[in-house]
Amino acid sequence: MKPMKPIIYPLPKSLVWGKDTCPISNGISLEIDPAENQPVHEEAFPVADRLSALLGIQAENSVAKLGRPIPFQFRHSGQAGDQAYELIVETDVIEIHYGGLAGLFYAMVTLAQIVRQSGSEIPTVRIEDEPDLNIRGIMIDIGRNKIPTMETLYSIVDMLTALKINHLQLYMEGYCFEYETYRSAFPDATPITAAEFRALDRYCKERFIDLVPNQNSLGHMADWLASPRFAHLAETPEGISMMPGMPGMVTTLDVSDPGSAELVNTLFSELLPNFTSGLVNINFDEPFEMGKGKNKEWAEREGTGALFLHFLQIVNGIAKKHGKKTMLWADVIFAHPELLSDMPKDLILLDWNYEATRSFEKNGETLQQSGFPFLFCPGTSAWNSITGRTDNMKGNVADAAINARRFGAQGILLTDWGDMGHWQHLPFSFPGYAYAAACGWQVERNVHAESEWIAYLDKFVFEDRNERAGRIVSELGNYYRFENSNLQNLTAVFMTLSMMGGLTSSESNKSRIELISSVIESIFGTDQTKFELKMTLDLDGLSAFVEQTKIRLNEIEWTGVNGALMQEELRNAIQFLEHSLELYRYNDTEKSLSLSERTHVLERLIKQNEELSEKLQSIWRQRNREGGLARSMEQLLRLKSQYEERIASPIPSVPIE
Repeated sequence: MKPMKPIIYPLPKSLVWGKDTCPISNGISLEIDPAENQPVHEEAFPVADRLSALLGIQAENSVAKLGRPIPFQFRHSGQAGDQAYELIVETDVIEIHYGGLAGLFYAMVTLAQIVRQSGSEIPTVRIEDEPDLNIRGIMIDIGRNKIPTMETLYSIVDMLTALKINHLQLYMEGYCFEYETYRSAFPDATPITAAEFRALDRYCKERFIDLVPNQNSLGHMADWLASPRFAHLAETPEGISMMPGMPGMVTTLDVSDPGSAELVNTLFSELLPNFTSGLVNINFDEPFEMGKGKNKEWAEREGTGALFLHFLQIVNGIAKKHGKKTMLWADVIFAHPELLSDMPKDLILLDWNYEATRSFEKNGETLQQSGFPFLFCPGTSAWNSITGRTDNMKGNVADAAINARRFGAQGILLTDWGDMGHWQHLPFSFPGYAYAAACGWQVERNVHAESEWIAYLDKFVFEDRNERAGRIVSELGNYYRFENSNLQNLTAVFMTLSMMGGLTSSESNKSRIELISSVIESIFGTDQTKFELKMTLDLDGLSAFVEQTKIRLNEIEWTGVNGALMQEELRNAIQFLEHSLELYRYNDTEKSLSLSERTHVLERLIKQNEELSEKLQSIWRQRNREGGLARSMEQLLRLKSQYEERIASPIPSVPIE
């Protein structure tokens, strides 16, 4: 019986396995082509150190004492792209032909994946490989409550390195970085320090990952504007309610106030010097109040786009002063297409879309003809969902990668947001990280590589000896299918526990759904296309699915250092689902229950809430910093208070006829 071939993921451009093996137990000797165009040398790329670290085997420049080492030959190809490589493993030699240092590194990463599965006898193979997309990025939200520890960040970088990701952003909108000038305004924060960012930047750079600074600087500035020190910089200090039943929003800077530019200048002056990247993401998305408050007359006279362009020119100038090229989200630009001809030409546009039902094709031709470099930005679908929306994520990412190649985008940037509490645990983002990395590497080869994707998750991400975890986590992310809903950017189960849900009367369930419909319509609808919400939640089916998944978790045999933690995270996610289902069912049946029955259910909800909250806090502290945890817990505490108040002041029952 022939041994199974190792998994190579992302699937390379060309892969041909041989019939023999190459023994590497005696180590590897390095034979570097001395050609003049050879970029490999100890200062630029310490080959021996990299091989030892990635492969876990001894790499020497001389013959090993205990036997003949396998020659490891390097050949630089000036004709190939910087990220291209060819890996050839024969019975008595290993060759790497590479276009640039990045290609050499990716060849080593691929070889490391083979060695990890094969041990000291690796199969012979010939791999020719290079990425379809130049940029393959991940953007992780650390701006809404959850700021990872450095240990967590390094572990994420290690995972992304193995997947050949080469671009990483940590999204910030509040006080996530320790801005020394403003430290006193945020006494309870636990931000990333300048020294920590510099260390992370070095760590990423050694792994050919461009760590790009990211700080929102127009909209999404609520945390800053909530501070008395900056409140006067708000476009609408009194707030504006954008949606029925929602509180007023104070999120957008007053672009005409010189203090707004001064704030951004100070932020960038402290943040940007800690990064070697030549890029910065200024965001500039969703400035909801822009032109609706202090600058209303200006907007009425010249258009909201004029306000946006005015501040963009200022902030782009600040970025250029620090030697950075500006990236920004393109939502305002698509709302005001006249901006394309007037904007600074040295920008990179980021087109975001998080639904598989809408295609990046819609904006592809406009971006292609604009003259601006651009990226398509899908999402993990993990936020606002507890365990993700796996099928939506895959459709969204595949569409982004296919259209990025079609329209000549620089690449894709997978977003992983933390809306409304950032309740989703990190493992539910991992499937999206792996899938996006693969689709960005070789689109056609990896879009439909389901078995390889799951196998990679099992072996290298979840490290499950029984090879169950990848399938379980991905299927758990499809619980939203039981909702039979066209909700976008969230699930009904999540909504029930969120600030948009809670304990309601049965009559209010319909009102709550109508509220969500208006939210979605205000974001995605147009005058020509009205969003019509549809939903038929299969409570019994979803409950049975959750119970079955709880049992299936026992099939996982974790072997990695984070196995026990990931088991806790999966079980806590199921606690979230169970609590939501219990609450949803209670809301629909409350008035038909007797007083004693209601009290019994509410007491059970209180106990569930307490257990859920306690476990969430414990898990949070194992991966993340303390700052932000209290805010993330607010809605769960609010729910508990609602249950207690309802027991104390019950609503009247409806007589059963």
